[in-house]
Amino acid sequence: MSIQVIYQSLPIAKEPRFRLQDGGLFIELDSPMPVATALQVTAGEHSLSGKVRRVREGAGAGMLVVPTDMVKLPRWLLGLGAEVGAGVEFEPEPAPPAPVVEVKPAEPVAEAKPAEPVVEAKPAEPVAEAKPVEPVAEAKPAEAKPADGSAEAAPSKQTPAEAANGDEDDEDGKSTTKAGDKKPAASKAKKKPRRR
Repeated sequence: MSIQVIYQSLPIAKEPRFRLQDGGLFIELDSPMPVATALQVTAGEHSLSGKVRRVREGAGAGMLVVPTDMVKLPRWLLGLGAEVGAGVEFEPEPAPPAPVVEVKPAEPVAEAKPAEPVVEAKPAEPVAEAKPVEPVAEAKPAEAKPADGSAEAAPSKQTPAEAANGDEDDEDGKSTTKAGDKKPAASKAKKKPRRR
């Protein structure tokens, strides 16, 4: 592939011989442009803006064009088959395009079920205190019944205190017996005086 040198939109050299050296393109021309002249070098759809840095006249006449927009030469110049000399640096190769990774749609996430409500434990109800058991009166052995078959008087339902009060009432001559109360026959016997 060949290059074309353009000055102010006019081509000044078509398919000249060139080589890459000293950080630019040395283009062989019988009538080189003066130093600091802005030029454009094209090759197909590629283009390089530069300026003349050095001129050489006589045998092997030509000019050295260096890029103005960048420090290093573009890599497309390597594809032109030019001779590469000393002091030439090229831009780094562009990073290869990242491989296309097929992205699968995410699987739907199962909805989380709401947690069951926590049942609070109620404190145990206090246990009712046991009431003391009333002492059971001991059963007295039954007295022997008289052989004659006479009935014995029923026991009194009075407490000993009531019986004592009743004894005092009897001394006063008053009877405190209630209807339905039965006094044993033995209570009419002679009473002993109480000690105080």
